[in-house]
Amino acid sequence: MDSPPPIRVVLVDDHDLFRKGVRQLLDTEGIEVVAEAADGDRAVEVIGDRAPDVAVMDIHLPGRSGIEATREVRRRSPATRVLVLSVSEDDDDIAEAIAAGACGYLLKDSAVEDVAEGVRSATRGESKLSARIAARLLDRLQQATSSAGATPADEVQPTARELEILGLIAAGRDTATVGGDLGISAPEVRNHIANVLAKVQARDRLDAASSR
Repeated sequence: MDSPPPIRVVLVDDHDLFRKGVRQLLDTEGIEVVAEAADGDRAVEVIGDRAPDVAVMDIHLPGRSGIEATREVRRRSPATRVLVLSVSEDDDDIAEAIAAGACGYLLKDSAVEDVAEGVRSATRGESKLSARIAARLLDRLQQATSSAGATPADEVQPTARELEILGLIAAGRDTATVGGDLGISAPEVRNHIANVLAKVQARDRLDAASSR
């Protein structure tokens, strides 16, 4: 029986040495890097030409940002999944990347296995969120929920299911595993994650308004 073709990836990052390192680690995992780009405009062009399975995208790029590039890639090349790989742990960056169409968000200090699994998850239509990001979001939401009068708006309170999902992701599980454990689909898990990020943003706006 013939082996399946390797997953094809385009790397987008403005640091040559970092791209080289990621290329090498993906190569050891049997994942083929078919092209690279150092800025957002070039990324959109290259991804359109090469039609990779996955684009591994930084968000802070010269010219067009990785978030803007992700939005354009999803518009032009909907078959290509975008996995963000960034140093930024900023909640706004994470929420904007997911809203732009990224299917996952990993930090650059993630383990080699996590990056490779993030790429594989993307090709399966699943998502991968850094466990550290999920743990921080979970901590913030739990603290806010336990604080009396933390917010005047009930709609920014996390649901029990959202807290449960974040807890599982913080423990290192991907969306497919989480969905299987909870009896829901991977897209439903992604929707819960998006809702959590929206609530974190809404809470930040409320907190800022109340402190004025």
